Amino acid sequence: IMILKMLKKRWYGIANEKKELTTIRIGDIRFTIFKKSALKFNKRFPRQLGWTDKQFKMSEQIRKRKYKPRGKHPNITKDNVCVDGHHRLAALLEYYGEDYEITVGKSKYTYGYIFWLAILSFPLIKTIYRNDKDLNG
Repeated sequence: IMILKMLKKRWYGIANEKKELTTIRIGDIRFTIFKKSALKFNKRFPRQLGWTDKQFKMSEQIRKRKYKPRGKHPNITKDNVCVDGHHRLAALLEYYGEDYEITVGKSKYTYGYIFWLAILSFPLIKTIYRNDKDLNG
């Protein structure tokens, strides 16, 4: 059970980590671990992502330069892989190109670390969450 608690603590640490705000070119962000080229990923914009009505509205705001992130920035890993904000980045890339610079929250963890921690611990953490929920009502 000690290993489960350690994995849970590490997962909470990643999820609740205060990310460092930094400025980066959109072209330097990897949308997935397999495709380094942002334009290659974005070739079929906006079809490569599922878009809600709210996300389409946000895309139009970005196009018209009226989008305000209100402190919620896209998040990337230490090795520049996007983990949150794919739709915003795809719209910014489409309308302003790879050289456009934006502010992102940058994690101190690499994508590989987060990925393997999730793969190894998810079934265990899911059990812990279920048990916590049962105990706490």
